[in-house]
Amino acid sequence: MLELLIIIALVALNGVCPMSEIALVSARKARLKRLAEAGNSRAKVALELAANPTSLLSTVQSAITLVGIFAGAFGGATLAGKLGRYFMEAGLFGRAAEEVALAVVVVGITFISIIFGELIPKRIAWVYADSLSLVVAKPTRFFYYAGLPAVKVLSVCTDFFLKILGLDKIPKSSLSADELHVMLAEGQQAGLIEKSEGQMLERILNFDSTRVDALMTPREDVLWINTEDGPEKQWQTLISSGHTYLPVCEGSFDAILGVVSVKSFIGRGQQEFIYNMKAHLRQPLVVPDSTSVLKIVEEFKRSGEHIALVVDEHGTFEGLITQIDLLEGIVGELPSGDEEEDPMLVQREDGSYLIDGRCSLNELSNHLELEDLPEGANDSFHSVAGLVMTKLGAVPKIGQSFELDRHRFEVIDMDGRRIDKVLISKSSPKRAVPSP
Repeated sequence: MLELLIIIALVALNGVCPMSEIALVSARKARLKRLAEAGNSRAKVALELAANPTSLLSTVQSAITLVGIFAGAFGGATLAGKLGRYFMEAGLFGRAAEEVALAVVVVGITFISIIFGELIPKRIAWVYADSLSLVVAKPTRFFYYAGLPAVKVLSVCTDFFLKILGLDKIPKSSLSADELHVMLAEGQQAGLIEKSEGQMLERILNFDSTRVDALMTPREDVLWINTEDGPEKQWQTLISSGHTYLPVCEGSFDAILGVVSVKSFIGRGQQEFIYNMKAHLRQPLVVPDSTSVLKIVEEFKRSGEHIALVVDEHGTFEGLITQIDLLEGIVGELPSGDEEEDPMLVQREDGSYLIDGRCSLNELSNHLELEDLPEGANDSFHSVAGLVMTKLGAVPKIGQSFELDRHRFEVIDMDGRRIDKVLISKSSPKRAVPSP
């Protein structure tokens, strides 16, 4: 009976260690700080331990290991012998009675240790972390400092053997981008992160790998002032644009003179614009289309500019990007206050999607799970139009379609050579072969 009580005590001690660890690490630091400032000595100790989690975890894990080993060894040396004699007296298992008894004791102690010494204490600590952290703070500090010398010795020995093996220069593992994405997905599933918050965080995490041409306004959609037009037309273009900045060109985008601020003429009137527009021109940033979105954010912050021209490798104007485009790259498309909203993506009643060709693949992936994207996705092309052109291999005609990941993509509207609208619907068995 005494041996059983000792085993129970060891298992209980084994449970206190991980419970203390989780409680101290998970407790809300803001609450502990308020209590500490109010004079709560236990909160001060809890904050002290939580501020050095690496040493705390090393000490606790060493204690868990030692208690576990001692519980197993003690159980095997005492309970296994008594259980083996019982099996032999009962005529069970023959000559293997002692071995079976040892196996039963080891499995039993392991099972009890996992359930009552690990899982249940940790679950309790997660739920009651704030209150438990105050209860265990001072006892944990005592054992922490008592065991610190032993932990230091173990750390020195570990470093010594790693150096002998040539593994002392292994870089420390860090959280990868993929792990962050998984954490975000788990947070959304658990309800800790709202869906819209998760989408914004995903977009921000992709900023470094997203090229600026994925967010820019393409050349054909850029509104601009042509100096070869009459003054009245130039003025009407300015005041009706609804934009803050407009590029000024001499005949075409091949002769961009600069960028003009619409606000600078609103209070000065038409005459000031007609006679002094060129004096107010600003030279914008010019960036390659391969520049990452994160890099253009830094460029905007450094230069104080609000707009940048995007050019290809030959210096040809591709489009422009503004700070509003960067904001939309995080929160999604923002409706214009003076125009009727024309969303990039509309879900119809039958479950299909009507997609603007300019819709980004990132935005599309928020609604459809597309895993079998062709090579170059989010690198060579970023939009639904680019995906369609890549899959069909040419400028499509209205009615052409293809299938991808159990979805049918059909071109339903063209604006010249530009893909305007694409209809995406669930594939059916009859549509297994792409149309010509």
